[in-house]
Amino acid sequence: MPGLDASRPVTQNALDIVDVRRGGWAWLRWAWLPEVIAGLLALWWPTRRFPAHLPAALLPTLLVATLPLLLKPAPPGLQATVPITPLPTLDGAPTPLKPGHLVNFWATWCGPCRTELPLLAHAQAQGKTTELVNVGESAQTVTRFLRDTAPTLTTRLGGETLSGPLGITGFPTTLAVNASGQIVARHLGPLSGAQLRSLLEQAKGTP
Repeated sequence: MPGLDASRPVTQNALDIVDVRRGGWAWLRWAWLPEVIAGLLALWWPTRRFPAHLPAALLPTLLVATLPLLLKPAPPGLQATVPITPLPTLDGAPTPLKPGHLVNFWATWCGPCRTELPLLAHAQAQGKTTELVNVGESAQTVTRFLRDTAPTLTTRLGGETLSGPLGITGFPTTLAVNASGQIVARHLGPLSGAQLRSLLEQAKGTP
């Protein structure tokens, strides 16, 4: 389950917990199974039979538990190499993406992208190596958008030249790139604070 981050508002942490779009939930690793078995035994033991309403109560639980499997199409650890193609910043200076960092593909029209912008801006302000790459929009559009929503955020342009070769099928997509330029993990959808930290550790911890 996404973890909590004391540096963020309580409401944002609460949304991290219930937002199934983010993936990375504990039930994906079957950590929930012992608790479910214990709960079923507790219901069965007093009368040696299950309550009549149990199937109806379990159905929504199982449905919610399987949703992350359907909403997480990009498997972690997919190996690829990030091209060294220089990408321009909003200032117009094209430079290659740095290894050992995260690359986040986004667009101003993408609602989930807007959701995670405060988290990414906070990460950049703390000096964490998180690079945003806008896809398919002009410098004027991006500059105007960031000026009104996240003025401290820095981003690159021209992500459409990389999105095809890297298999970016939706936004936002975040790639963890190791020191050799290989993608060691990828995440589709808005990030939680815990997932951001995990991807950063994978980018820096893999040779």
